[in-house]
Amino acid sequence: MVRDRSLPLQPQSPLRSAGVWGALYSKRCESGATAVEFALVAPIFFMLVSVFFELGLIIFTQSLLDNATRNTARLMQVRQIQTGTALRNQVCNDIGSFVDCNGIQYYVQSAASFGAMNASAQTDAAGNMTQNGMFFPGNAGQDVLLQVGYNRPSIIPWAAQYLNGSRLLVTTMAFRNEP
Repeated sequence: MVRDRSLPLQPQSPLRSAGVWGALYSKRCESGATAVEFALVAPIFFMLVSVFFELGLIIFTQSLLDNATRNTARLMQVRQIQTGTALRNQVCNDIGSFVDCNGIQYYVQSAASFGAMNASAQTDAAGNMTQNGMFFPGNAGQDVLLQVGYNRPSIIPWAAQYLNGSRLLVTTMAFRNEP
């Protein structure tokens, strides 16, 4: 066989040099690799996506609770909220329908100075505020500490185990009543 010198040398592909059986063998050996890789990587990927989704919902709920507590504290400061029921209704109206209002907890304490109050949220074994429902707004010129909590149910139950086990979100606002 005489080679035509006008054509450049072209290397043969490995599949072509291995013949028909080599090409079939190569495709057959790699056909399940993608499925195996997906089976190994997919559970970890979906777990991370679901945890990020859960954390995003926690941060969103905390933001709603912060804004509602801030608005309620402003109304308490100028003495427009005088009862615990009015406080709960105001928080529920500010939060909207995203949060179940039956899960809202509150604790209001007052004193002559901020140093005389305890700002830590005390919880029981179930994760609820132990002073829930106590409402002592104080008199004009007194310092007030408002704590609003929400025991948020987890959408992904197994994720709550890894998120510190507690789902109680608490917002604390300190202010002085108007004279």
